Amino acid sequence: MQSLKHLIIGYIQIELESANVERFLNLCAKQNIEIWNFKRKEKQNFCYITREGLEKSKALQKKTHTNIHIIRKAGLPFFLCKYRKRKLLVLGFCICFFLLFGLSQFVWEIDVSGNVSYTKEDIIKYVERKYVSLGTLKMRVDCSELEEQLRVNYDEIAWVSCSLNGCRLSIHIKETLDKNTKNNASQPCDLVASKSGVVTSIVTQNGTPLVQKGDRVKKGDTLITGNIYIYSDSNEVLETHKEIAEGTIWAKTRASYECSFLRSYYKKEYKKKKSYTYAAYICGKRIPLMPEIRQKDGMDQITEEYPLKIGKTFFLPFYLEKTTTRRFDTVKREYSKQEAYKSAQDKIKKKIREFEKKGIKVISNNIEINVNDSKCEAKGFFILEEPIGKIRAIKDLTEEQENKLKPTEEVTW
Repeated sequence: MQSLKHLIIGYIQIELESANVERFLNLCAKQNIEIWNFKRKEKQNFCYITREGLEKSKALQKKTHTNIHIIRKAGLPFFLCKYRKRKLLVLGFCICFFLLFGLSQFVWEIDVSGNVSYTKEDIIKYVERKYVSLGTLKMRVDCSELEEQLRVNYDEIAWVSCSLNGCRLSIHIKETLDKNTKNNASQPCDLVASKSGVVTSIVTQNGTPLVQKGDRVKKGDTLITGNIYIYSDSNEVLETHKEIAEGTIWAKTRASYECSFLRSYYKKEYKKKKSYTYAAYICGKRIPLMPEIRQKDGMDQITEEYPLKIGKTFFLPFYLEKTTTRRFDTVKREYSKQEAYKSAQDKIKKKIREFEKKGIKVISNNIEINVNDSKCEAKGFFILEEPIGKIRAIKDLTEEQENKLKPTEEVTW
């Protein structure tokens, strides 16, 4: 940060020639004249001083009989002074500044995080097609509306947060609401079941709970309503307030599992040689920079994108695409019965780790593994305990739900 300040205000490298160098430095420090990187080489003394500091030190130079020799000038003021007569250069700087300022008013990058059930590409395509395409003015982006539409159109999304950071639209999603998830709803809402199961615990922070521990619920059932009811002594509803429902609901659920694979398989043996091709994207238009390699059998291609950006969030509508091509030979192999059985077990363990990574507890698994002469099959289900809350706009309660409600506040007349 200090180096940037020196570049902006300008600084000078100097050589001090004096019998009283220490006295000169002490007087400068007393008057808050900034001097840094002092070095002594044999009988020569070198240091750096700011442009303003050099002017302030003239009286101290006379007082201590110090001669200052300027070695180098650096920084923005000296650069502008040196090229002040080059009008085209100044014009180029101005055009570049206004161009960057103009580009900073648009969305050039969409980033999705937290997704598990849905792919990043699927969500980005949906957002670009329906709401925010690349090159959209940031002032036209309604993050609250986008959050609501994503929750409505994707059943597995329980919570979503959209924000604009520089030229990037960041979308962070969660597929279940737990105690560590901050409710970001801007309008009154209900919490509904994202999956069917048996409620194992419910903690209500705001709203009116409609279920309790041990209740069986179906996907879409209202768990906590955003309606707050005020009752009279005779248990008649006097007032209804709409609030943002908040809480944590855990339930015991069941997840089916099925996996099968052939005992005989083909393994890729890659060759050492790799081929690279490049292309550039300018405002969404792809421009090949060299002849491309068409993908054929016995060939894998991996494409990487390198966006052009300033800092972490100022993305520009240009990026470089690199495609790596690797050729391979296929070799036929076959699992033994023991290897096939172990491979199936490893796949089940991997699935369990995926559940645990999402914060889901695996209570038990009932999966049978069968290995025959040609293939291996694993089929069954997991018993899980997981949070099942999902935000949804408030809906009217059924008569049965209204009858289950208990007064949240008693009013005496």
